[in-house]
Amino acid sequence: MEEGVPGVTWEAAEGWLRIDSEAPLRVIATAPAHGGLSTVHHFLSIAAPPGLDCEAPERAIDDAARRLGIGGPYVGFMTAVDLRNAVAAHASDGELRVTVIATVGVTNATRPGEARFDREPGTINTVVIVDAAMPDAALAELLALIAETKALTLIEAGVTMTDGRPASGTSTDAYAVACTGRGGRERYAGSVSPVGYLAAKAAREALLLAMPGALARTAEARR
Repeated sequence: MEEGVPGVTWEAAEGWLRIDSEAPLRVIATAPAHGGLSTVHHFLSIAAPPGLDCEAPERAIDDAARRLGIGGPYVGFMTAVDLRNAVAAHASDGELRVTVIATVGVTNATRPGEARFDREPGTINTVVIVDAAMPDAALAELLALIAETKALTLIEAGVTMTDGRPASGTSTDAYAVACTGRGGRERYAGSVSPVGYLAAKAAREALLLAMPGALARTAEARR
């Protein structure tokens, strides 16, 4: 069994998922709360509350972070998926290790340039943690690769829009890609780089682990 990144733990319960790291993580994220480039020890995902203010989703996430005792900078996500369905996957090569934790909902499956809004819930949130030192440009490169990996995985898994056409994601997918700063320096993160290969492998495994449940929930919702 592959080992995860040392010092990284995660816990999921009804309404929330938290990921904690002993080491400070340099991260690039597209998450609705505290996205962009930052240094954090925590990630938090919460269930989308009724009456959510979509113009300020960080308020609800910040409130949850305070209730859970998360202090200091963090990156926050939101989803309609039951967070107890979160999955984790790991990949390693020697001292280089990657952990991926994902929640997957595809009821809101879509494809770029096809629609501007869809009222159905469904989000894929993906957190990738690499036990290495990476420049910001490599983190950005890896984020793009994880998005590509997600799209390919969904297409191969047969995820479709309501009209039956293949979907590459949902309209609200979000990502966080982080590194511990320990060990060797990984300048590149493309598909054939050591980091890119391992991260894409782990991301694909996590998404595939979550896919049967996500597809079953989508089929039920569309009946």
